[in-house]
Amino acid sequence: MAAYAARAILYSGALFWTHSVDADNQLGMRRLISNKLRSVPLGWFNERRSVDVKKLLQDDVEAIHYLVAHAQVEFVAAVSVPANVTAHPVDAHGAGDLETVKSLGVRRITFGPLWQKWLTEISAQQLASWL
Repeated sequence: MAAYAARAILYSGALFWTHSVDADNQLGMRRLISNKLRSVPLGWFNERRSVDVKKLLQDDVEAIHYLVAHAQVEFVAAVSVPANVTAHPVDAHGAGDLETVKSLGVRRITFGPLWQKWLTEISAQQLASWL
């Protein structure tokens, strides 16, 4: 659960950062386009509709929003899955049984120190009659 909470916090932080980069990018692009439009002759505007100028200044710049603010974060979120979890050999994992853990994207389950702890308990029960 802590890993999922950390992932949510990092995902939110990444989205905040990419949106701030996107805001700076959009402002810069709009300034460049506006500066360019200042230098064109007035006849250029007579040959075009206002919707064409709006498309250039607003729609085309906003079309890049997804690429700058969302694409990278969503790609990383799509490919980052928990690869390994530690489970108790008898009590299983806190997220659920084997099928549930596999459905979360876990590729490897280890017992680590929990296996040694479980073996110590079993060994103590077996050796109690010898002491």
